[in-house]
Amino acid sequence: IAALTAGFGLLLTACTASVGDSTTTTAPPPATTGVTSDPSTFEGVVEASFRILVERYPELVTDLGLHETYNTRADELDDLSAAHALASSDLITETLEALRGHELSDLSPSERLTYESYEWNLETWQRDIEFRLHDWPVHFLLTSYNQGVIGLFTQTHPLSNRNQIEDYLARVEKIPTQVDQVLTWMDDSVDAGVLPPGYVIDITLNQLAADTAGGSAERTAIFASFSERIGELGLNRATVDAYRARAAELIESAFIPSGERL
Repeated sequence: IAALTAGFGLLLTACTASVGDSTTTTAPPPATTGVTSDPSTFEGVVEASFRILVERYPELVTDLGLHETYNTRADELDDLSAAHALASSDLITETLEALRGHELSDLSPSERLTYESYEWNLETWQRDIEFRLHDWPVHFLLTSYNQGVIGLFTQTHPLSNRNQIEDYLARVEKIPTQVDQVLTWMDDSVDAGVLPPGYVIDITLNQLAADTAGGSAERTAIFASFSERIGELGLNRATVDAYRARAAELIESAFIPSGERL
C-alpha cells in the first residue's frame, strides 16, 4: 500500500478537478456502502469509491493528508489481515466495473487523466493483493512493514495539537494487534514456499534490534520524535512531561515487545 501512496497522491490531484476542469476542491460525501449512490456520473464513481477504498487503510489516509478533509481521526492502524485484503480486492473489482461503465470518449481531458490514473492504480493494487504472499513484509528496505511503522511515528503522523497526540498514543497501543496480523502473513508466506534470502534476515534482525533500542523506550526513534515534536507545541511543562511518560509506557508495553516478536 505504501508503494501506491505517490500514485494516489497524483490521482487525488486529478480527483479534485471538477467536470469543467476548474481547480475547486469539493470534499466527497461520507462513505457508506457500495461504490456510489449515483453510479451514472463519472465524478460520483471516482470520488465515492476513492474514499471508500482509501478509508479502509487509515495509514494511507494519513499519508495523503486526508483526515481533515474526511473529518476522521488518525487513531487507527491498517488492518493487514488476509480477510481484509480479500475484501479490498472485491471492492476494487466493483470499482473497476463501475469505472469502465464510462466511455473515455464521453469524458473531458481532465476526466480521462483521472480515469487512466485511477484504473492503473486500482489494477496495481489488486495485483499486490493477488500476490500478497510473495511479498515478505519484514525486511530492511523502505517498503517493509517495520520501516513503515518507524516512518509513520517519526515522520508521517502529524503532532500539532492534542487530538493528534492522543491519536498517536492510540496508534502505538494498537501495534501488537497489527503485528499479530503480520506474523500470520509471514506464516502464510512460509506455507506458500516464500522466504527471503538469509542475508536479508540477518540485516533485518540487526535493524529490528536497533529499532527496539535494547528495551529502552526513551532511546527509541519513535519516542525521540514524539518528545521533540510535542516540546515545540507551546504546552506547559507538566502537560508535556505527562504525555512523554504515557508515550514511554506505551512504547515499552506495546512497541518494544512487538518488535522483539518480529
